[in-house]
Amino acid sequence: MRKFESRIQQLESEETECGLSSFQYKLLLILYLAKGDITSARLLWKRSPKELKETDVQFMSIWNVCRSAVREDFEAVFNSLSVDHLCVPPIKEYIEELREAIQLRQQEAFRTLFTKISIQYYAKSFGIDQQRAIQLAECNGWKRSEDPNILVRCKFGSLPKRDLFQESIIWTLMNHLEANSKTYPTISDENKE
Repeated sequence: MRKFESRIQQLESEETECGLSSFQYKLLLILYLAKGDITSARLLWKRSPKELKETDVQFMSIWNVCRSAVREDFEAVFNSLSVDHLCVPPIKEYIEELREAIQLRQQEAFRTLFTKISIQYYAKSFGIDQQRAIQLAECNGWKRSEDPNILVRCKFGSLPKRDLFQESIIWTLMNHLEANSKTYPTISDENKE
């Protein structure tokens, strides 16, 4: 994901020039995982200070997310992201970005790989309860089949226009634009003068 690239490059440069703080190591590991770059995450783990790997509970929990992602155990991934010591500032906001990035990749993978899936598996794969999973699935082009425990992918013509993530991104952008809007003269305004 491109949005993480500049921050990753900045942290990698700092690591080369003067080393990183424990927070920066955690942040870089989170960014690699959010980008889906497991290889770089593994290399970072190997070159991280031994003390950090053995004593920093947050760093070890983030590493557990990586290990679970490698095993494709997404229930464990989301359980690891929900532990209390990762839900405190300043790490919390980055953990939420990581969770969203993983969920977006999961949605894309499910669209590509499956035409039919159990609701229970869908819920586990997104780290959410079954009711929320049904809502998320329906917003992403799935519907319940005759078997109430199974989701089937909608045909192309019956896909919803936007999913929840797209909707929230649009609202965020609109709010940002409204908050930062400036009035610019138009051609008709210039002609009036």
